[in-house]
Amino acid sequence: HPDIIVISEPPPKGLLDLLVDQMGPDWTLIYKSPRIETLAVCSSWPLQFERFVPIRRGQAMIIIVTIHGQPLRLLAIDGDRNMSNKLVMLSKAFLPRSRTPMLRDIVKTLATSNTQGYPIDIAAGDFNALSRSSGFDAFAKVAGGYNLAAKLSHGGWRGTWQSWLPLYDIDHVWLHKRFPDVRTELFTNLATDHRGQVVHFNLPEMAVEKLKI
Repeated sequence: HPDIIVISEPPPKGLLDLLVDQMGPDWTLIYKSPRIETLAVCSSWPLQFERFVPIRRGQAMIIIVTIHGQPLRLLAIDGDRNMSNKLVMLSKAFLPRSRTPMLRDIVKTLATSNTQGYPIDIAAGDFNALSRSSGFDAFAKVAGGYNLAAKLSHGGWRGTWQSWLPLYDIDHVWLHKRFPDVRTELFTNLATDHRGQVVHFNLPEMAVEKLKI
C-alpha cells in the first residue's frame, strides 16, 4: 500500500491505468516522455507535472505531490544505459558512458531549485550509476544534503540489477536530510530485470504521517 509509485521505463500506459484502477479510486497517474523513454509517477495524493529537467545522458521531470496541503517535489530520473545504441557489441568494452555529466546536472538542478525557493525533496529512479560513482559525492551536501535511502535498508545488500543476481546498485532513492525515520526494503520480482525499493519516511512537519514510496 504505497503512497507514491515511481517507475522508470514503465510499461504501456494501458497497463499502468490498470494498476491505478487496482490501487483505488483516489489514485492518479502522470505518464510523460521527456525524450524517448517514459517516466511514470502514481499516487493517491494529488499530482501535478511541473516541468521536464534537461540532463545529459539521461532524462528527468519534476512532479509535485500535495500531501495535506504540503507540496512534496519529486525529481524522477532515468539515466541512459551504459552502451552505444549503434555499437552494442563493442560498447561495453570500449565505449563506456561517464555518469559524471548526468550527476552534475542533477546536482545543479537540486541547488538551483533550492535557491529559487522550490526545493526538491526526493530524487528517485534508474540512475544507471553505481552509488560509489564520484558524482554522487555532492548529493550529501547540496541544498542541505540528501541521504541514500538504500543505505538504511535491512540486510545491507543494495544491489538492484540484475534482479536474478543483483550485483550493481544503479537504482536509487535520495531523500532530503530533513526527512526523519527513513527505512528501506528491497524486493525482487523476476518479471523485471531490476529490483524494487520500498522507502518508508515521515514528513518533517508531520511526524505522525508515515509515507511510502
